[in-house]
Amino acid sequence: MINQRIHGFLRDNPHLDGLFFATNFLAFEGLSALSDLGKRIPEEIKAISFDDHYFFNLYQPTISAIEQPLELLADKLMESMLYQLDKENAPKITLKTVLPNKLNIRGSSLNTQRVK
Repeated sequence: MINQRIHGFLRDNPHLDGLFFATNFLAFEGLSALSDLGKRIPEEIKAISFDDHYFFNLYQPTISAIEQPLELLADKLMESMLYQLDKENAPKITLKTVLPNKLNIRGSSLNTQRVK
């Protein structure tokens, strides 16, 4: 189903030169769809994903990704939930936490155009 949606999205938006996938699962599905369509990465379309995955280093070209500290993210989520539960009668608030992240630039997002 995801594969079909990506096919339709690219068909309806032929001018796109890049895709940003929200998860590594969507990235794998999207890369499969791009391959089915004969799209060359990064020459015709660039790709980047959230949630870096070990296999992104094995894919050709290697896939650019934003690496997030998932264990720390889970810890902060639990802290926030426990805080809200502990403060049962307190007004609900939104806690904002900025976590470290790292952009791993790899082959899928490199500029392949030659400079004249």
